[in-house]
Amino acid sequence: MGSAVSTWFKIDPGPVRPIAAFLLILSGTACVAIEIHSALALAWIAVVSIIAETLGLYTGYPFGPYEYTGQWWPSIPIGGQHTFPFLLPFAWILVVGGSYAVASSRLKGWGAILATGLLASVIDAPMERAMTDVFHYWVWRSPGPIFGVPVLNSIGWFVVASIAACGISRQSRENLHQELAPKVLALFCGFIVVSGSIAFFDRAWLALGVIVVLLTLNLRSD
Repeated sequence: MGSAVSTWFKIDPGPVRPIAAFLLILSGTACVAIEIHSALALAWIAVVSIIAETLGLYTGYPFGPYEYTGQWWPSIPIGGQHTFPFLLPFAWILVVGGSYAVASSRLKGWGAILATGLLASVIDAPMERAMTDVFHYWVWRSPGPIFGVPVLNSIGWFVVASIAACGISRQSRENLHQELAPKVLALFCGFIVVSGSIAFFDRAWLALGVIVVLLTLNLRSD
């Protein structure tokens, strides 16, 4: 509601917007972290994501050439005129952890790991449109054909998310029954759909909306 009012009536929410985004990511990550129930698995996802994102900023691999704008509060200045969002590893935990919860409800072992990478990659593709053109968190120096994002980004997401999921598979309890994580992932994707739709119409919101529906149907079937 706040996003709709501030957009339609041209009201600047001031510090409310970054604080709300901060709390959104942290609360969602907390739900996922509780169900992963492994500090080592959480640390593994954080470390893998930090390494991958740092390499991406300085080399363009494994996601393609991009840079953060400093709009994702709080952002930490690093060398080479780059900034690194503090919440970035938490967002990876939310998406990868939620994707693993969905995948592991149907598959086990390597099947669940690779399915996690695929689902995370599919979710990220349309979500990129909101992150770049609605929230302005980062910019692509070489835009591509997938909602304005390079194909390499989807490949990179599949690889990095699969590697991150290995930590969950090895460290989490085998009998872990995850209920919150899939719901958090569906709600997070739904929030992006609503936020994007308020700003402007784009086929990315339709694609992400389909993912939300499928995630919701999966929850009901469970």
